[in-house]
Amino acid sequence: MYSLPYLKPIVRYLACLFGSVIFMLSLPITPLQASHQLYPRLGVNVEGIHQFKTSRPFINLFKISQGWFTSCEFDWLANKPVDPGCTRSNAFNTREQDKLKLDKNGWVRALPAREDDEIFTSVVSGLHLDSDFPLGRYVLLYAGEGDIQVSGALNIIDDEEPGRIEFDLIATQRGLKIKISRVHARNYIRNIRLVTVENEKQLARQLFDPLYLEKLRPFDAIRFMPWINPRRNQQVEWEQRPLPEFAHYTGDQGVPVEVMLDLAQRTDAAPWLTIPHKANDDFVRRFARLVKKTLKGHGKIYVEYSNEMWNIIFPANSYAVRQALSLWPTAYRNSSDYERRVKLASNWYGKRSVEICRIWKEVFGRQKHRVICVLAAQSSVDWVGQQVLDCPLWFEGPCGAGVDAYAVGPYFGDYIAKIEHRERVKKWAERDDGLDQLFREIEQGGMLENGPEGGAIQHFVETALKTSMRLADDYGLPLLAYEAGQHLIRYDPPHRITTPSVLNFFMRANQDPRMEHAYQRYLQAWEENGGKTLMHFYGIGKPSPHDFFAMLPSSRSETSPKYKALLDYLQHRGYQDKYAHHLPLSMKVLQARRQEARKKSREPSPGY
Repeated sequence: MYSLPYLKPIVRYLACLFGSVIFMLSLPITPLQASHQLYPRLGVNVEGIHQFKTSRPFINLFKISQGWFTSCEFDWLANKPVDPGCTRSNAFNTREQDKLKLDKNGWVRALPAREDDEIFTSVVSGLHLDSDFPLGRYVLLYAGEGDIQVSGALNIIDDEEPGRIEFDLIATQRGLKIKISRVHARNYIRNIRLVTVENEKQLARQLFDPLYLEKLRPFDAIRFMPWINPRRNQQVEWEQRPLPEFAHYTGDQGVPVEVMLDLAQRTDAAPWLTIPHKANDDFVRRFARLVKKTLKGHGKIYVEYSNEMWNIIFPANSYAVRQALSLWPTAYRNSSDYERRVKLASNWYGKRSVEICRIWKEVFGRQKHRVICVLAAQSSVDWVGQQVLDCPLWFEGPCGAGVDAYAVGPYFGDYIAKIEHRERVKKWAERDDGLDQLFREIEQGGMLENGPEGGAIQHFVETALKTSMRLADDYGLPLLAYEAGQHLIRYDPPHRITTPSVLNFFMRANQDPRMEHAYQRYLQAWEENGGKTLMHFYGIGKPSPHDFFAMLPSSRSETSPKYKALLDYLQHRGYQDKYAHHLPLSMKVLQARRQEARKKSREPSPGY
């Protein structure tokens, strides 16, 4: 007879199995529509906050400005300070942000006087402008009283009306700076908005730039992980989260959840939401309540705990290791430092993911089928995925039986950037036909000594895809891609690329027309081998020698090789399965895995 802790999962399994059968019998005989509703086919990650200056998602450009910087007055002609302590080197940033007096939304409610201890007497919020930033007529709007000015390569047209400064931007090289040098004690300057004249009337009813919406609207799903800003996000309590009223959306805590949900609604896309790694249960519950209240209907909602918690370069990994050691201090002590760290983090990540999933399902109640709880792992290293899915250290495991989907980041081409191929790639970068060699390696192989047979696309299938699919199938889970696309770069030692010619060579490859065909083959291989929702990484952002993952360089861009391939894939929804959904795991396998996990959590294993 089963003890009570293990009876509940079995009862839940029977209810899920019965519900799944009833659900599938009730589906209309329209496989294309049914598949799309269960698992969207293609989505995209939003850009990182650092790319806001090129993606420009919001009508109000002040939201993407960097600030506040504390500044002081310096007489550049006389080469002497006006404010005590002000110098040529600190005039634009005295680095006294910790002394700012801000209200709850981040607006400056007071400034030091010249005789005070602080060096700064003003604040500046700035925008770096790329060469393609649109010139023309802009308006700076604000509430409150004080002294505010906008500077850059511009001509002021009208600043007589309180709360409004109209100007013409005539060049981008100097950027834009909004400076506040005096505020009224009881009516300080706030609610600053920077918009084009054409968009001024849309401010009250539209948050997003129409061109940005146009580029994202074709996609079935949007993953908001970069907007959560997981590397710097320290949210624990719900009250710490950013709000739509905040002055800037560029802070460490990321973009407000309400903004993400608004974008999902306006593009009719399924949101893929990330839970910050330190978030407590109350945070998770209130997050779920907000989503349920905001997103009515029957659309799917993907929920993922943090991002790549197995990846030791991310702060979330260190946090997960600490949490794991507090529960299982002697686990995997015979493993290497790296392997132990990854295994510990993976077990904690699996445990916490299931706990978060339970909270979301509870909040959604009868609509819990809308919530797709995602468990993610490294695509081509099967032992990492096995640890995440089995989570043998947790007595309530295996974790793969407590979620709805398994996801990986199945990029292609990363082996080409390895150090052992560096000299060959350097030669390609110097040759006129170098890109010919690269794309022949991607599509056919044979251009690198000891390279994988068949090239990058076939290598992706044989390693990342088939390995991950086997793990997903063990738990009856669909295989998703939380990130996807090309990966002609390495950041990991000893493979890290620092040679400018190689970096520029790979950046040019991403803009080459042949990348479209490479993407088409890649997407086709993903679907033919059973992959479900694929989330391209990422949407919009200016390419640089260190970051060329975006599908479009700007929301003003008409197209690109990647974007053309992605849209082509969206237009040909040739699902192989009648229903893109897996039935729950069989009872026999479920019981066996739970017994195995309980045994592993209580008995020493070779990893201890």
